[in-house]
Amino acid sequence: MLIAPVLALLLASATVNPHVVTIYVGPYVREGFVDVDKGIRDSIADIQQELRKNDTFRVVTVPESAELKLLVVRRGYGDAAGGVGVPVGALTIYVPQRSRFVETVLRVGSYERAFVGEDYKYERWGKCAQMIAKDVSVWLAANRQAQSTSAQPTPATSVSTTQSGRLRVLTDPVGAEIYVGDLRTGITTPAGLLIELPAGSVTISARKAGYSSVDRTLAVGGSEEVVLPLTLRPSSER
Repeated sequence: MLIAPVLALLLASATVNPHVVTIYVGPYVREGFVDVDKGIRDSIADIQQELRKNDTFRVVTVPESAELKLLVVRRGYGDAAGGVGVPVGALTIYVPQRSRFVETVLRVGSYERAFVGEDYKYERWGKCAQMIAKDVSVWLAANRQAQSTSAQPTPATSVSTTQSGRLRVLTDPVGAEIYVGDLRTGITTPAGLLIELPAGSVTISARKAGYSSVDRTLAVGGSEEVVLPLTLRPSSER
């Protein structure tokens, strides 16, 4: 279903009767199975703690009672993102330092948006949770502003007949940045990245560090969701 009614509720202007948004933070469910382990449970608790510091959000424990659902997809260690100098006698050995990351998906009705927290400076999972909570807050504020602007009266003659289409981009490996033309739209997760865009021809690019980018041009539109699978190859391959 479309998310306009949901947006009208949770993105209401905060100038009168500020609306506190209910948000559920939990594990990702795939094909009826809950993808969870101790690390994901710890990150769920970290994100809940960070969101409770913001008066805009009220964290709930039941997904059915939430207006926003933030699902933790996975957490782990990325590739070497720097080095730590370790003195050994008169020498300094630089040991590669791996970043920590937490991947989440924000879900509102049929809309999905990936948020990733990555930390290689402080080496704390809590820092990843702090980044995600901040990004969700920024997303909410931006959409509230957009909703407030779009609510302004418009002349009856300016009725839009533009149709839109829905595209779900799946990448192997996941974690690729997806661009529509030159516009960065988000990062793919195991569930892909769902994009709603004007009907017609569009060029999609998938980019990820260490891999060659992939570009595809296709047509979207109509009532059916278009699925676009993309495979990225390591940049060392020819």
